[in-house]
Order: sequence, then structure tokens, then C-alpha cells
Amino acid sequence: ARGIKAPVPFGTLASFTGVPFFGLDEMHLLGHGLGRMLWSFLVNEKEKFGSQSDDYPFSLKKGITLRNIGETVEKARQTIPTSFQGKWSNTATNTGHYRAVDWLDFLLYAVPTIVAENLVHDDTRTAIRNLVIACQISLQWECTDKEIKIIER
Repeated sequence: ARGIKAPVPFGTLASFTGVPFFGLDEMHLLGHGLGRMLWSFLVNEKEKFGSQSDDYPFSLKKGITLRNIGETVEKARQTIPTSFQGKWSNTATNTGHYRAVDWLDFLLYAVPTIVAENLVHDDTRTAIRNLVIACQISLQWECTDKEIKIIER
């Protein structure tokens, strides 16, 4: 059986603030939250985020499909150092099995390269790349004042 069976040791820490303590770590907030959300924008199931017309901000270039992107992510696995913990599997067919670390790798490395280059709209491509840069900076142990200003842009 799965799930939490007993109180977790975090509850005894002075820094423990309750339920938000667990949900606001960067891996889950940025990886599972933001990475998965960007994929949802691309999939746009049942046109939840708007019509799949050419003016949809996350439209893909002609001839490019989510399957193409997923296959490219999977092919990239051969060149990924073994120190990366993500699956690097086909995002078009395996997202149901993605963990937060998989979504974080997708967000930080696949989105600015494989995904962004296949978007129709320059504004969306620029916004996504800037968002990824902000995430990369925020995941560092320390940030300079200059880097904080980059994030705020």
C-alpha cells in the first residue's frame, strides 16, 4: 500500500509551517507545476485555453506535432549526461508517468530548445525562454542583484 502511514519528521522542525511546507518546494512548484502547465498549453485538450487556430499563442509551426516534439525529446536522451535524473521519454505519450524531476528537466532543457523553436509566435517563444531563464536563476543556491533584476523583467 502507498501513502503516508505515520507522522513525518518534518512536523517537529521549527520551520515547519503546515501543509504549504510540502507543496512549495522548487522541484514541485516549478517542475511539476510550471513544466506540466506549459505542456497543457501545448496540448490544449478540448480547447480549454482557447481555439487551436493560428492565433493561439502556443500554436506549433506547420508540420510539427506534439508527437514530433516527444520523439525529439526521446532521441535527445542519448546525449544527456547520466547525472540527470529525468526520464527523457516521449512527452507526447508518457506524461502520465512523469515525476516532478522529469517535468523540471522538460521545463529547463526541452522547452527552450525543442519546444520554443517550434512555436509559431515570436512573442510566445520569447516569453517562454525568459520564463525558463527566470526559473534557472531561481533554482541556484544564490542569486546576485543583477540576476534578481533579470527575473523581475
